[in-house]
Amino acid sequence: MEKEGIMDYTKRSDSTEEAALIIGLGGTGTDAVIRLKRRIYGQLNLGEKDERTPESFNVKYLIIDSDSSKIKDQWRTAAAIDEKEEFFFIRGNDKIRNLCNEEYIKSRQEFYWLNYGYFSYDGNDRRWWSNNGIRQLGRYLLVSSAERIYEKIKADIQSLLKENRNRDLTVHICTGLSGATGSGIFLDVCYLVRLALQEMKKEDAVVCGYFFMPDVNISMPEIKMSSLLTEYIKVNGYTALQELDYCMNFSNNMDSFRMDYGFKKIDFGMKPVDLCWLVSATDASGKLLKDGYMHAISSVCSFIDRFLMKTRNTDRECVKEDEIWSLQKLMTVLNAADAEVELRHGANINYRIFGIDEEPLLWKNPLYTQTITKYNMKAIAREAADGCEMMGCSSIVHIYSGVSLHAYQELWDWERAYESDRKPCRHLYERGSENWNLKLPSPIPASFRGDKT
Repeated sequence: MEKEGIMDYTKRSDSTEEAALIIGLGGTGTDAVIRLKRRIYGQLNLGEKDERTPESFNVKYLIIDSDSSKIKDQWRTAAAIDEKEEFFFIRGNDKIRNLCNEEYIKSRQEFYWLNYGYFSYDGNDRRWWSNNGIRQLGRYLLVSSAERIYEKIKADIQSLLKENRNRDLTVHICTGLSGATGSGIFLDVCYLVRLALQEMKKEDAVVCGYFFMPDVNISMPEIKMSSLLTEYIKVNGYTALQELDYCMNFSNNMDSFRMDYGFKKIDFGMKPVDLCWLVSATDASGKLLKDGYMHAISSVCSFIDRFLMKTRNTDRECVKEDEIWSLQKLMTVLNAADAEVELRHGANINYRIFGIDEEPLLWKNPLYTQTITKYNMKAIAREAADGCEMMGCSSIVHIYSGVSLHAYQELWDWERAYESDRKPCRHLYERGSENWNLKLPSPIPASFRGDKT
């Protein structure tokens, strides 16, 4: 039986008191949340009557996508994503037609960032959308529905906190970085979540981002065989990582994320997420893992569900309450570990990676190791400057903290693809003073680049 299948009653876990909103963006985020809901549903202990209803959990799910096929094609079980309550479809023929109406776009302040002169519409919505992997299209669709999405996020959080406003809350955001939808909307969704938490005075909540790197999608056979798809995934992925790195480094570059959504203006100088997990399908030798796409998704599901369920020891007894780790506790430990990293190139080291079981997802160059005893986790703070290889670990969950983007060797190849592709609409902002084509630095520090030349 697969891990996310329904377990025997005696093997299930009790849920923790922590509340969680799990958000999936785009196709990869959809796959992750569908699998995670099935997994959680099958492993939680809900009592002898086993009344497995959505209200029985401290978890809510929300998928935002421009393609509804994965929702419609899923198995119709009690663990399936509810299309009416847990899915927000952002595409529509009227939105596409409006996108190609220059006067309409010019009349709407919320589209001031859009490179609107690039688009034309042939009347076939499905064919037109499938032939475009353009990040600004995804963002346009989200901004067109931003107020409704914001209200949905806020309503889900309010529901989770209805009985106990002081309970711990975590928002998990899962998304690919290489397509049009997830890659185009993830920063806006992160800051809409921030806005909802701020207005609800719940800013002690932890926001986690699980960002699937381009190699995760490239590992899929149907994509690996297409040089055209592979190249646009590299370009989109690098562009998204460049934007993410800039926003994760606001404390040093003294900038902020500014956006006018029509119904709200925001100006946030904080990071988009508190814990930023970069999910790879490449091992320490630089090879793509077999079934890398599903391996990456399973890694995220395995990690998240550990914080939603009380673990059991070998006698099937739940561990004591003071032995249960929350993400708040984990974040404190990892931040302390990161603070001790000696920066050699001034890089942003706000990233974390992890692996599961006997196949950890590894990058390179460990700097030092710190052991976390709970949940058999190890935290390894590291930077890319050293030349040594990371050794495999036998613990169930491996946490690698203090990671900088240039630790990953494939970033250089993705940057070359980006530099050779000058098509418009890659970046979220391409007009006026907020033209990110001109504004954003490379995530590879100049001093590190100099060491390699």
